[in-house]
Amino acid sequence: MQTTHLRNNDVASMFEEDSDLLGMYEQILLDAKRSVAVINLDYAIVWVNNTAINTFGYSLAECMGKRVSELIFGNETAPDILEKAVNAVENRKTVSYEHIAYKKDGSKIWLDVTLKPLYNREKKIDKYCLYGSDITPKKELEKKAEEAEKRLSLLLKHTPDIVYSIDKNGKITDVNEAWTNILGYSKEETLAEKGNHFFYPADIETAKAARQSLVDGLCLSYNIDIRVVAKDGSIVWLNTTSVPILSTSNEIIGFTGISKNITVKKRNLLIKELLATHIRGMISLNDENRNYLYVSPSFKELTGWDSEELIGKNSFDYYHPDDILRKTNYRNANIKGEIQDDETLELRYRKKDGNYTWIELSARWFHDPYEDAMRSVISAQPLNKKKQEEEKLLADLANEKKLNKLKSSFVSLISHEFRTPLAIIKAICELLKMQLDAKGAGLEQQLEEDLGLIENEINRLTSLIDDVLILEKIEKGDVTLQCKPIGMKTLMLPIIQRFAIKHKDRKEIILNKKGTPKLVFGDAQYLELVFSNLLSNAYKYSKGKPEPIVSINYEESYVVISIKDFGVGIPEKNKKKLFTDFFRGDNVRDTEGTGLGLSIAKKFVEMHRGKIICISKENEGTEMIVSLPVCESELI
Repeated sequence: MQTTHLRNNDVASMFEEDSDLLGMYEQILLDAKRSVAVINLDYAIVWVNNTAINTFGYSLAECMGKRVSELIFGNETAPDILEKAVNAVENRKTVSYEHIAYKKDGSKIWLDVTLKPLYNREKKIDKYCLYGSDITPKKELEKKAEEAEKRLSLLLKHTPDIVYSIDKNGKITDVNEAWTNILGYSKEETLAEKGNHFFYPADIETAKAARQSLVDGLCLSYNIDIRVVAKDGSIVWLNTTSVPILSTSNEIIGFTGISKNITVKKRNLLIKELLATHIRGMISLNDENRNYLYVSPSFKELTGWDSEELIGKNSFDYYHPDDILRKTNYRNANIKGEIQDDETLELRYRKKDGNYTWIELSARWFHDPYEDAMRSVISAQPLNKKKQEEEKLLADLANEKKLNKLKSSFVSLISHEFRTPLAIIKAICELLKMQLDAKGAGLEQQLEEDLGLIENEINRLTSLIDDVLILEKIEKGDVTLQCKPIGMKTLMLPIIQRFAIKHKDRKEIILNKKGTPKLVFGDAQYLELVFSNLLSNAYKYSKGKPEPIVSINYEESYVVISIKDFGVGIPEKNKKKLFTDFFRGDNVRDTEGTGLGLSIAKKFVEMHRGKIICISKENEGTEMIVSLPVCESELI
């Protein structure tokens, strides 16, 4: 301090001897970056530089003669701060301090102030020099840092996760309150032990290896699931994320991290694994919107679906459409608590290959307190073998019923169709016997007519037997198609000509054709049987009406054959059973027929991958339309 006094005195002497030098120093201080003011012993300003004027907004005239406290002190400024600084200076000290100051417009700033004494020739203090810097940005950063530190401290205190710091050797140096809440150890107990002391023995090496990976620079952080032993001896699972703490020289001096208690999660995963491994059947957890939240691995074995493919999907999308209503009713009853513990539901579930498998499921509706939402847990057992046996039994019963119905229909047919021609033949035979006994005139002509009648009735019986035999072959699967490319015009013309000869009393049928001719791939024998039956019906049920019309339309993928008559038509109520074995319409019971023609025709058309439809109106006529697929790359 003595050296400073002499220097100040020397400077004062220099100023008195050289006024130019004094002016030069004044100019330097006038534009200095710091605010500079000279005050007398009453703290009144005697000189101030431009930086101070610009900083506080006062003019030079407003500053001169005013006390510092009058201009820049305010409510948040310690009133005695300047006086304390002066007292320190008088004790031969240069003083630095910080305080809040106010500008002319009332705004606040923080000042970093240095107070230095100025000495006269007698080496006595007669003035003070104040140097001030605006440190408001620095103070704001400090305030923000302080607030951030408080928030961090509050967060660490109340966060449910463990926050810790350890040194390079694994010794814990700090933990938050969550450590005690989760594991039961106090902070004092914890800091007194090595970090490895708390790990489950089998996991110690895992923890060391993870820390070493940071030391070796193999990763910037690590995340592992690890077990620790709580104070009560229980095992606690922690999911731990850790990063290194670096020194100013960028060397690792420790580690810090966060550990989340995942014991419940691990336990739930174990339960799921146990369920998946040891329970036969499909287990799923659904949300209140019926979406899958969890499905057991057994779904893969039983349905082909991986768990990942089902999570988030609506479970109802996998049930058979015909079972949705029953499943909905079961679910609604479950929600209302109307389902008994042993009450189950059988339905079909869609597998990944598109087929359905039968399952028997039970479900329970419950509240999930962790998500505050409603859930349903579903357990399903495969029933495919049982259902296949049931379906086979039902099919056998249906076949038996069908067989009984066929037997009944056949007996009815035999009693009518066989009895009538046999009665006619018997009557004619008796009549012939009487005529032969009488040997009357015209016997030869009468014999010819009667033999014709007998022949017709025999043909009727033969046709009936042929139809029954064909139907039996189809039902047994004994029909084998001998397919080859066929021209439909070539097939239809002989059939039309044959019926024209048989029905000489009627006009000849005209065959209409439209489009570029194409071949079909079929068995000529059975297709001829189909169209013979259809044309026979057209003639049979349109006596006294215009001739039937036969049309062949060649389309892109099909050849469409239409046989249209203008006869009695088909009653609306009979149309659904039109292609049923032995069925005959209510309005043609007095017309001869077996009721097998259309049934056989439909079966043969479908064997050729074709379709047959009927368009009919009673008393106006019937149109039978057969569509057969074309033979690829074949033209005639």
